[in-house]
Amino acid sequence: MRSKKCVVKKNAKEYKTVFDTNVIISAIAFGGAPRKVLNRAITGKISNFISEDIIDEVKEVLQRPKFRYDKLKIKAIGYELELISEYINPKRIADA
Repeated sequence: MRSKKCVVKKNAKEYKTVFDTNVIISAIAFGGAPRKVLNRAITGKISNFISEDIIDEVKEVLQRPKFRYDKLKIKAIGYELELISEYINPKRIADA
């Protein structure tokens, strides 16, 4: 019988993520679990990967009437996402 205390801990950097637009918007605007996972990327506890398409989509969504972020704040958010993420350039985008 295995002990419940037997837990294999991985190096935090082994966890790799790609936050989609919905997770990023939820983290920024509403908090909760999406904000907690975003904070893990901010503090370097997990690795996040991002593409130009995701950043562009986040910026576009934040301009919508529901959020109405000003251009300067949107630019800052895009820059911060680039700082906490590793930039990737997908060779192919799958059809939805």
